[in-house]
Amino acid sequence: MREYTASNGYRYSWTDAAGNSCGATPSTTRNRKPQCQIKFTAVLTTFWTGNINSDWFNVGNWTAGVPLKNINAQIPNGVTNYPVIVGAGAKVKNILIESNASLSTEGTLSIYGNWTNNGNYTALEGKLNFKLLTSQSNNLYGVNNQNLNNITIDNSYGISLVSGSYNVFGALSAEGGDIYTNGRLKIASSSSSTGRIIEIKSKCNYDIDLNDSYGDSWNGGYLTVLEEGVPIGTYAASGYGSSAAFSITSGNNFDIQYTSGSWENENTYSIYDDQGNLVFNDGTYPTTGIVF
Repeated sequence: MREYTASNGYRYSWTDAAGNSCGATPSTTRNRKPQCQIKFTAVLTTFWTGNINSDWFNVGNWTAGVPLKNINAQIPNGVTNYPVIVGAGAKVKNILIESNASLSTEGTLSIYGNWTNNGNYTALEGKLNFKLLTSQSNNLYGVNNQNLNNITIDNSYGISLVSGSYNVFGALSAEGGDIYTNGRLKIASSSSSTGRIIEIKSKCNYDIDLNDSYGDSWNGGYLTVLEEGVPIGTYAASGYGSSAAFSITSGNNFDIQYTSGSWENENTYSIYDDQGNLVFNDGTYPTTGIVF
């Protein structure tokens, strides 16, 4: 643990007496400050309980909180309330809808891993957005005759329909990667909706090398990548260094924004295109704000 000089760096109190000191105001100061790094064990899967209501974003409806892009979600059968997604912002890594369970979307669900539907999915006005988390395609599994509305392929590695069959009644937007249908996809229409394939756009891929000369990760500093003004990812060095990747739809603008932390003299980063050409680099003491 690193400790450094800081005026009134921390304040404490202690007692030898028995009892509970919770709520006591610390009164003794030290002109030192310890710098600690806490690592949390990752939650791999959060399970839907529906204990509160049908709101996907209500933390009380999940065993381990609302899913994130690196956390799996599993929806079991036999619960009182099944999830409904309203609005944007829903994210998940892998999602599993069990047999006789259901999911409804009136908003957007971004999937960074695989889709498995062994139950019932009701698209309503919703959209499934298949995104890139690792360097591989998104796979779709499950039952036959899954009725989908709008689908966006936002993964430069594409998607693969491994099992089940899929009817798309809305817009299929291929913004990156190949679509491996394996004979399982139908562009369908009904009296209320028309399936269609909209303009196909390619993806531009970028790699980020993030480095920390001291080896204790970036101390609060991080990069944000924005596409057309919308944040699509945040990145920071781990240990002495780590790498990351992001994709931008061809023709779109993107910005790189840096937010500073402590020990900025240790931080450097470089961004390369998919041909290995240096696009931008900065550090030590990286410039803050929109830098590219």
